[in-house]
Amino acid sequence: MKREKLISFVLDNDDLDAITSACAEYLSCPLVVIAKSLAIISYSNSLIIPDFPWQNAVKRGYITLEFGTALNNWEYLRDQDSPMDCITVNQISQYRRRFYKLTYHGRFVGYLNIGELKRSLDDIKAEDINLVRSIIAKEVSMRRKFIKSTGTEEEVLISLINYEYVDRLHYLEMVKGTSFAKENDYRIACINIHHQGSYNAGEDTLKEKLQEFFPDSCIVVFDEIMTIAFTQADSILEDAQKMKKLTDFLTKVRMPLAYSEIFHDMFQAPAYKAQAMFALEHRPDQRIIIDYGEVQLLDLLYQVDRNKLSNYCSPEIIAVHQYDEEHHSEYLKTIRAFIAEGGSSKMTASSLNVHRNTLHYRLEQIEHLFKIDLSYTKMWTQYQISCDIMHILNH
Repeated sequence: MKREKLISFVLDNDDLDAITSACAEYLSCPLVVIAKSLAIISYSNSLIIPDFPWQNAVKRGYITLEFGTALNNWEYLRDQDSPMDCITVNQISQYRRRFYKLTYHGRFVGYLNIGELKRSLDDIKAEDINLVRSIIAKEVSMRRKFIKSTGTEEEVLISLINYEYVDRLHYLEMVKGTSFAKENDYRIACINIHHQGSYNAGEDTLKEKLQEFFPDSCIVVFDEIMTIAFTQADSILEDAQKMKKLTDFLTKVRMPLAYSEIFHDMFQAPAYKAQAMFALEHRPDQRIIIDYGEVQLLDLLYQVDRNKLSNYCSPEIIAVHQYDEEHHSEYLKTIRAFIAEGGSSKMTASSLNVHRNTLHYRLEQIEHLFKIDLSYTKMWTQYQISCDIMHILNH
């Protein structure tokens, strides 16, 4: 197909599938159009790659969550030697794929997957690829703008966390037909997927595994963060055995998770995602799962003018911090851990990864050097607040 014929065809048609097939004919390569939610919203019917991952994905209607995490690590995986911003994948099968971001008026709207079948990807001119990208990006953007309902929870959640709804009325119109149209007891969980992801494009094993712990949840990946919206009815947070299995799984795949407080209206999801993100960013290094409630006080203190924060800090804790700085000791860390573990020596020693005798020595030194008796529980709140203040002032 000639360039002029393609442009004329696009001007005369508004069907995304037809336009995608025309673009595939123009490039002489199979195409798949992928939404931000990882849904496959269009592909070339006449040109397809004859392998299982391609055909299974278009039949299923979305790419795997694992491969989605790879695309979300764009800067880490992008072709370093290419003049174009793309990711070339040859790990899936003998047929190479090349992925490009789709942007319209500076807004990211999805991905374009160009497959290598009879023509080498390296033989395609950059100007031809850019023409197809611009055509499809505009069509995807217009499709999202004028469609009355997105039809899937994933599209709704992506739009919510990207603040794409004008107001609540706009949201209510778009959410019709999804489970989010009803009020429920929700939580938001966030997982940091930076440098994560695999080239598994066949079976969606990561999503299936996560849905063992979060059944009927909505899972999306965007900007190197996996966001999970799940209901309190499906929550495993009160099930110690399942929490242990989830902890073991997340530890194995090195994917820390933080979750928000309960909320009832999915339109508020961005605020509760912010809670989960704050907890994720301020979790102790050794914790793989953290509840926002554990760092809520710290979040509150971050709202106070830094110049006034030190006024609320215990003089004893300031002295501990100064001593740690001068002697490279870990007394402040020990105080924080002891309070966090409810005064349990066994749990504190475990969280600090030290022998219990080492912990007892530190506690004796804390009382001797700074006159802090941690058996006096009435001071714990003051000490915890003071430790959080020192954390803020020194980060």
